[in-house]
Amino acid sequence: MAEGTAARIRGTLARTPRGVWVAAGVVLALLLGTWAFGGFAPADARARPTWQAGEPHDHGQVTATIHDYTVTTEQGEALPDGATAWLVVRASVVPTHTETLDFARDLVALPPGVAIPLDDDASPESDRMIDLDDGRRSPLLHPGLPAEIAYLWPLADPDDAPRDGLTVDAIESQWIYSPSSDAWHWGGSAVAATMTIPYTDEVPDVLRGEE
Repeated sequence: MAEGTAARIRGTLARTPRGVWVAAGVVLALLLGTWAFGGFAPADARARPTWQAGEPHDHGQVTATIHDYTVTTEQGEALPDGATAWLVVRASVVPTHTETLDFARDLVALPPGVAIPLDDDASPESDRMIDLDDGRRSPLLHPGLPAEIAYLWPLADPDDAPRDGLTVDAIESQWIYSPSSDAWHWGGSAVAATMTIPYTDEVPDVLRGEE
C-alpha cells in the first residue's frame, strides 16, 4: 500500500508543469530571504538605530535633544496633580516646520512597567509637558525657536524608576491636518530609534516646590 501511494505521488510530481516548480522556487526563496532578514519578526523585535543622549536628532517636524531624566517628589506649582512622584525627562526642541506647532507630545516613550499603568507607559498626557522657562503646560513651538521641555510621567513610588540609566524609545511624528475635525494635530507616530539617557539629581528649578 505504501509503495502504491509513493507511486501516485511520483506520478503527480512528474505531471506538474515546470513553470509551477519555478514559481514555487521563487516564492520559497523570497520567504527564506524575508525570514533571514527578520521580516517576520515582531516590530518591537527588529533592530532599531541607537541614538546618543545629548545629541540633536530629527523627530519629524522638530529637531530634539533628549538630555537626561530625574525623579522628583517635590510639590512644585508647575507640577500637575495625580502622583506622589514624577519621572521627568528633559529635552530641547526646535521646530523645523514653517508654522507654529503645539508642543510635540510624541517625542519619547518609556519602557513598560515604569510609570503608573493607567498611562500605558507611553507618551505623557498633554498637561504633563512643561516649558522649563516659565512653567507653562502644553505651550506652543514657534518656527526655529528652541524650547526647553520637561516630559512627565507619574510614579506610584519614587523607587519605581531606575537610577543607573533609562532606555527609552525616541518617537518620530508629523504635524498633520485632519479634515474630519478641521484641525491640526500630531499623528503618524512611530519609533525612530532607542536611546539610553543618564540619570541626574538636578531637578529643574521650575518644578521645585517652595523652600
